[in-house]
Parts: sequence; structure tokens; C-alpha cells
Amino acid sequence: MKDHDLRPHHRGRNNMITYDFIKQPHDGLVTLRTYPNPAPGWVDGIYRWREPVVEPLPASQSIGPIRFTTSHVMDTSEALEPSDPNSAGTYTYINAPVLTLPADAKTYRTALTVSNPGASDASFIPVINDLAFYEPFTVPAGGEPITVTFDAILSKRLFDLTFRAVPGTPEPATLDLHAIAMEPVETTPREHPHVYVISDSITQTYFDHERPQAGWGEELFRYLFPGRQAVIQRDFGGSAVQSRTISSTDGTLVIHNRALGGRSSKSYINEGRLNEVLREIRAGDYLIFQMGPNDASRNRPMRYEGLEGYLDWVNRYMVSAADRGVIPFIVSPTPTYAFTGEHELRLSFGDYGKLAMQYAREHGIAHVDLGEIGRKLAERLGRENGRILHMKFSAGQYGNFPDGVDDSTHLSRLGAHKYAGIVAKGFAESFPEHFTFTPDPALDPVPAPTDFTAQVEDDGRKRFGRATKLRWPAVPGAEYYRVVRRDETGAEVFRTVTMAHWYYDMPQPGQSDTAVYEVTAWQEDRSSAPATITVTHHFDLDATPDTRITGVNLYEIDQTTFPGKIAFSVRFAARPDADRYRIVMVNTATNETKVLAELREAQVDGLHSFRVNRETTLTIHVEGSNANGDQYRSDAVALPWRD
Repeated sequence: MKDHDLRPHHRGRNNMITYDFIKQPHDGLVTLRTYPNPAPGWVDGIYRWREPVVEPLPASQSIGPIRFTTSHVMDTSEALEPSDPNSAGTYTYINAPVLTLPADAKTYRTALTVSNPGASDASFIPVINDLAFYEPFTVPAGGEPITVTFDAILSKRLFDLTFRAVPGTPEPATLDLHAIAMEPVETTPREHPHVYVISDSITQTYFDHERPQAGWGEELFRYLFPGRQAVIQRDFGGSAVQSRTISSTDGTLVIHNRALGGRSSKSYINEGRLNEVLREIRAGDYLIFQMGPNDASRNRPMRYEGLEGYLDWVNRYMVSAADRGVIPFIVSPTPTYAFTGEHELRLSFGDYGKLAMQYAREHGIAHVDLGEIGRKLAERLGRENGRILHMKFSAGQYGNFPDGVDDSTHLSRLGAHKYAGIVAKGFAESFPEHFTFTPDPALDPVPAPTDFTAQVEDDGRKRFGRATKLRWPAVPGAEYYRVVRRDETGAEVFRTVTMAHWYYDMPQPGQSDTAVYEVTAWQEDRSSAPATITVTHHFDLDATPDTRITGVNLYEIDQTTFPGKIAFSVRFAARPDADRYRIVMVNTATNETKVLAELREAQVDGLHSFRVNRETTLTIHVEGSNANGDQYRSDAVALPWRD
């Protein structure tokens, strides 16, 4: 493993970094970086971007102002397959000199003395360590030096500075840098340290219309806060609308959940989201970090980072914490629903998890192996009950998902809660001076459901006409319930699990008029005795074949990251009689139709993420077919619009 030294570095008197390039030689500090050669493109299923050509500046230019003559080129990669246009990515390359200075991974109050030798005013954006998340500035023509100040936020022990011309300034554009002064911004510890959580969709906060989907980051307080009570507010320090501040009622404990779906360790930094955290985190605060699933997305070049480069990105988070006096905590990726047997689970992102845990051990960083501990939990529950940890529910159970949902990656409210317990326990045990872990009370034995009733009524969606609704009062402390239906002979017809204390049983063609229902309450792998009830009813079902594709749901909807675009992901339930699918977008205002993706049966449970032009009248539906020519189609789902 590559060495990543996390020991604090101290550079210069009082950590100040100053250079007067008029008086001081700067040979060895400046190189010319250009990208003249085209990108290799897709190689073995991985997109290879352009490689830089780096040359030293001539010795004759080693004294005096550093002249930055800058231009840029923007590449959009080809799609991996014509049926997957969203495997394309866009990258901006800057052809310009680069000033490289050793520096701690801190925030620096930076003053640049610059001039413009050109005949017209010119505007520039500082680009630091390849990130351009700074305010533009204008330098008047005529060569008179001016001073530009801003806070440079470093997430690695290096200060790479170049400039990009603002649109409207002709390229190539020229800027002279006369001097630089950088003073580290030191923070004072809070009386009560804050906790910042950086991760992806497995951890982020969700809205009411997305329930029962949840992220473990929004459940941490239930194990760490007194009385499991919290005040939850929008966290405006994070640009994502999902960002939340979760505070204890007395204000002594604060969690900032900055996790955001679809992000990898690379894209979270490249989108400037780590910078948002570093602007406000203080010495003595805590940083909980978990990444890996999106790093493994080989067909998404803006997210993907292979195992060989993954730890370089992880290291940026860790040195950002170490040099600022922040205390890091690493979490391995959460298990997915990937059972290979009744009680055997494969870790989908195990290689990334192993690297993260090895890195944590070698650098003395507190950590919890959520992948391994979570796998043991899921294996105890087993293939059947383990569905309850994920968004895998049948039709009619949740109003936000009337057709059900079948997602092996994302977490249900219970899954988020259980995995949050694993993280919170490891976190509190690592830092007992500030945090106390409160486990969920154990039930021994688990009480059986009582007052079990059944009633034939409208299914609530007027799609099946009539259905059997089972009800029972919630069992205190029970986490979920198993529902079993048997026919009049006692033979089992089906079984399922639900977090609700009711269940809609939709009638199926050919089912017997008599059904015997059993309900058991569960806490992890411990069950109650069953409650039973017998229902006799004849359902007159329409003999017309059901050709619908169900479970279509849009998630990870992002209208802010990409200007003029809306990004989203699609999931749906596969049909046993279909082997080909198309995800289709329709602009209902123009009737324009676009096929976003064509999928084989084995790809249904994969990642289906898209980025399209923002419109107010877009819908998404899924079409399916098989070799016999049978056609299937889902209902259309409107792509949400927010001004």
C-alpha cells in the first residue's frame, strides 16, 4: 500500500507562506501543464482521460512575475455503449503554467498580487488543486498590480495554483503573478464538538415523499442523543437540499449529515462538497467518512475510481482532517442485498471496504467495519427476512410506492436504523469522552401480535378492486413482521415481511377462496409465536393478463449540481416473463420520446442514472418484452420539477 503520512506538517514561520517573485527566484516551483493529446477513451470498460504533459519553465523565466497564459479545452467522453448515453462524462482541461508550493492541508487566507499586461480588462477564476470553486476577479489592463484576496481551501498537502479565464475573456488570456502570501486560518475548538458525516445515498437524509427509504446518517442520533430526541433542520452550510443539521434538544450534540446520493470519494471533492465542509469544520470536531459504492461504478467516469487510486482520494479527506485538528472516523461500505444462499451474503464492495479498513488500521484512525458487522446481521436474518433491511416491498404496502419497489442497494427505515446502530456503537466506543451509545432494548421473548383482524376492502389504488387487509396493533419493540398465507389444506402460498402493522394481500388468479394468515413479530432474528386468522372470500378477478411493469420509482434527483440539467436514477421491478427493457423519457409538451437505456434482464438490479436537460414536462416509463413478442409497460412517472 502506498505510504500516506498523516503526521501534522508545519511549514514556515508561524506557518505563513510568502513569496515575492520579483525578488525571489522561483525555479522548480512553476511548470507548464498542457493536454495536447486526445483522451484514450474507453479501455477495458474504464474511461481514460487525457494525460498532462508537464514541462519545466525555462531558467530565463525563474525570476520576476510568473506569467500565466491560460486557455482551456472541454472534453465530453463517448458513451460506453450507444444504449447508455449517461456513461459519458465531461471534463475541463486547463493549459497553463502551474505554481506548486508545499503546504499543509488547511484553509489559507490568501493574497495574490497580480497584473494584466494585456490591452483589455480580463477576468479570472483561481484554480487550486484542480478545483475552481472561488469567486472570479477582474484585473484592469495596463499592468498596474492589484491585490486579490480569498480563502484557499486545501484538501491535500499541496498548493497547485493556476487560473482559468472567465467566459467573456478571450483566450488565451494572460495574467502576471507578482507575489503570494498565505496565512493559515486556525479555528478554536467548540465547547461541544460537532460531527460531520460524508457519504452517499446509503447515508443521506430523505424526504417524507421518499419514505420508507432512509439513510443511516439520519438515524445516528437515536443511539447517541439523550432520550433519542433531536431537532432536525436544513443545513445551509451544504448546498445539497438533503443536507441536515441534527441537534440534541439541549444543543450539546450536533450532527451535520452532508451525505449525498450518487457521490464517490472523487466526485464529492470535484463537485466542491468537501470544500463546503472544510469551510466550517473546526479543530476538535469529528468527521465520519464512508465511500466506495459509487467509486466502483466503472461505467460512470465522473464517479469511478479504481482500487489503485481509491486510497489517494481517501487520503485527501484524512489529511484535511489531520491538519485541521479534526478527528476522523472511517466506515466501510454498507452491505447490499446480495445473498448467495439462505444465510450467506456476498459483500458487493468488499474490496473497497478492505482497503479502507487497512488504511485506517495502518494510520491509527478510529473505524468500524460496517460491511463485515452488517453482513453478520443480514446473514442472521437470512435471505427472506433480510429483505426488510432494503427497499424491497410488495405492492400496496406504502403510499409512496403503490406498486412496490425492488432495490437491493438502498435502505429501508429499519435497515438505516440497524446499520446506524453499528456505526454509532463503534463511534461511541472510540470516543467515550464525548459520546455514549444507547442500544435498542432487547425483547425476550418477543410478544405475539394481538387483536389480529382481516377485512376484505378496496385495495386503496382501485387497481385490483378488492383485497384482504390485515391489521394488528403495533407490538412495542418489534422491528418488523412476517406475514404467511396458507390455503385450506395448510400448504404455504406465500410469505413476506413488512415494517407496518398492517398488510394488503392482493388477490391472485386461481387462489382458493379460503386463506389462513399467520403474523409473527420479529426483533432481528428472534420471532414471536404466530397470530392466525382465517378468511373466506371469493374474488372475481379479471381474466385479462396483467401486462404492467411495476415498482417504477425515480430517486437521487439532483437539479443543482449540473447547470441546466436534472440528474436522477430509475429503479423498477423485473417481470419473470420479460427479458428486455427500455427506460423511456417523454416530453409531454412536445410528445418527443427518447430511449434513455436498453437493459437485459440481468441488468435490472443495477445502477440506472441519467442526466437530461431541465424541462417541466418530462415523464419516465419502462417498456419490456420477451422473445415471444409479448409487450409490457409501466405507468408514466413525472420527473419532479423545482424552481
